[in-house]
Amino acid sequence: FATNNNNYYKNNNNDCYTTTTTENSNNINQQAISQQAVTTKTTTISKSLSNRKSTKIPTIDENSKINQSSREPAHNKWASSNNNNKYSNSINRWQQTHQFIILLLVLLLQTTHANIPEDAVHITAILGEGVIFNCHVEFPNDHPVPYVLQWDKKVSETGSDLPIYIWYESYPEHIEEGYKGRVSRVSQDSPFGSASLNLTNIKESDQGWYECKVVFLNRDPKQHKNGTWFHLDVHAPPRFSVTPEDIIYVNLGDSIILNCQADGTPTPEILWYKDANPVDPSSTVGIFNDGTELRISTIRHEDIGEYTCIARNGEGQVSHTARVIIAGGAVIMQPAAGGKGR
Repeated sequence: FATNNNNYYKNNNNDCYTTTTTENSNNINQQAISQQAVTTKTTTISKSLSNRKSTKIPTIDENSKINQSSREPAHNKWASSNNNNKYSNSINRWQQTHQFIILLLVLLLQTTHANIPEDAVHITAILGEGVIFNCHVEFPNDHPVPYVLQWDKKVSETGSDLPIYIWYESYPEHIEEGYKGRVSRVSQDSPFGSASLNLTNIKESDQGWYECKVVFLNRDPKQHKNGTWFHLDVHAPPRFSVTPEDIIYVNLGDSIILNCQADGTPTPEILWYKDANPVDPSSTVGIFNDGTELRISTIRHEDIGEYTCIARNGEGQVSHTARVIIAGGAVIMQPAAGGKGR
């Protein structure tokens, strides 16, 4: 067993030695081939370089060196100039917009108590109709310059100015909520001043003081503004808010109150008539509460009849008639035109 084992290892060792020797021999051959290839390639490159004509490399004086990065083609210079102009225009537009926004905020937040001049214009308008506030723009030295047009209404409770309309060139108009759809700048072709304002569908709450302001952008906003003060008086014909029943049934000895109230500007005057004649106050008949109430106590036969309430002011008058009759008595109704009586 030992002898066989030694022979086994001897044979195996010989195999390993033979294999190693063969591998080393192959490696040496490959290295020799590689070295020969490198030598051949080097020789070829050297011959190629030797066959080329020699090229003289120019030298540059230190004092004549030029920063190539500072040189730009002509089209690049034009593009750079064009970009600068666009940037400058954008900056100018932004500055103008910024200036307008600041001015608009100043105007909206302004609550100064301006003194109303004695030469203010007084205008009277009828409820539901329209009116034009005529305002002119007077440019400095008659040279047109950018300006902001602002119309304010003085708030009677606080005395502050409420901007109801602001205009500036192509920017959206500012219109106070309560005036939307009712105010507009007049047409430039109209005979009125270019800062004039048109107010339509007039309400009673529109009555009060208005100021036209023309603010030039090349001036300090605190400087004097050209413009005009207006006072709007809103007149409205009378309209009843409370009237008595058309027919009032009573018994002799009863007491009644006929109530008649009306709205309007100026405040309507209330008048009472009985059977087309002015009511004559007596111990049992009286007119109270600024004429709105007609009181009859201890009704007698002579108190029975038609009572007419008339409300009137400078814009017109309205009337309402109530018939006072004895309860259970016969009533004769006038037939309507083309109708039949009862």
